Amino acid sequence: MRQIWILFIICCIITDCEKRVDSLCNETSSNVYDFEGLKVYRSLEDGLSCAKIKEKPILLLFSCFACVGDTSYERELFVENPNRAIIDKNYVPIILYVDDKTPLENSYRVSVNSDGKVRWISTIGEKNALYQMQIFESTSQPFFVILDGEGNKILDPIGYQSSSSSYRSYLEMGIKSYKQLKGNARKTVKGE
Repeated sequence: MRQIWILFIICCIITDCEKRVDSLCNETSSNVYDFEGLKVYRSLEDGLSCAKIKEKPILLLFSCFACVGDTSYERELFVENPNRAIIDKNYVPIILYVDDKTPLENSYRVSVNSDGKVRWISTIGEKNALYQMQIFESTSQPFFVILDGEGNKILDPIGYQSSSSSYRSYLEMGIKSYKQLKGNARKTVKGE
């Protein structure tokens, strides 16, 4: 997979698409927003792309606008130091809202067979909820997952944490696990 990514970067250089890559990772993409001063992606695809470029793990949070408790909880965890400093320095943060009513483009509408029923996914929130349900087998919020740049889980997901320090421990374990995975991948590539 790393070879494909290197080929993509070479093609970008040749075709002058580095402007897209630069804007994506400099948090100027339209899918990045300011969350109390922290730049957060609201698109899984853009966040994954940037995580590959920056070689950082992803902190993925599934949340919902409608739950006031989730929103205040997110502020506490994302904004308070040292969690904010850890996230800002070490992660590509993504928040996917499962109740985002923004319509998807027609080309992204999909029909899924879930519980014997056919559903049309027509909003970003429905797409995010389906992703959470199918990949992580959960529908609860808040729901945190640490991923690598390929979208693979690094640690088991967690839900609500009663203290900022327990969440900080999760963040620190994610960094440690990511570094170990990167180290193992380098050894495999070098044939060690």
